Amino acid sequence: MPGFKSIIPSGLFLILFFVFFACENRHPPFECTDSIGCVSISPDEPVKIGVIQALSGKVAPLGLEQVRGMELALDKIKGQLLGHPVHLQKEDTGCTSEGGANAALKILADPQMVAIFGTTCSGAARTAAHAMSEAGLTMISGNNSAPYLTSIGGEAAPEWQPGYFRTANNEENAGKAAAVFSFHKLGIRRVALINDGDIYTRG
Repeated sequence: MPGFKSIIPSGLFLILFFVFFACENRHPPFECTDSIGCVSISPDEPVKIGVIQALSGKVAPLGLEQVRGMELALDKIKGQLLGHPVHLQKEDTGCTSEGGANAALKILADPQMVAIFGTTCSGAARTAAHAMSEAGLTMISGNNSAPYLTSIGGEAAPEWQPGYFRTANNEENAGKAAAVFSFHKLGIRRVALINDGDIYTRG
């Protein structure tokens, strides 16, 4: 039949084309739909996590304990997360508001950062959480306890930022508990309150 031999290659070509196209589209490319954004990590790249703690000054031992805890947790999973090595970038806040902001900005300078662990001090958390939230990341503290960072009286606190979480308790009722104990158990009727205006001591 005339033209029969020319039809077969064309038909095969079309079949192969559609099979190849179907296989290529079996796994469509990932599309980020998260409102705060996504970080793309190649198979050979590490998962980068920022660590901002008080590594100098009077509360440095507490900050170093936080860092050691993270390192121990990583050691238990052999330093790997979802098949990627984990890289911790550690920055010192000095337990100050300015230090918290500076440490957070150093972390946020790398667009491959996926999250932040910190801070040690509530005062440093106020500024760090603001910068972190604007960048669309998540920050988890194992030590912050000032009510102003999360909630007061069941309502969102003035300094709360989206993306900020903590595992330490909210000390909203700590002052009240101390006052009740002093009044009823110790019989104290006069006290002096001293604070430096920091959100931790105000709370």
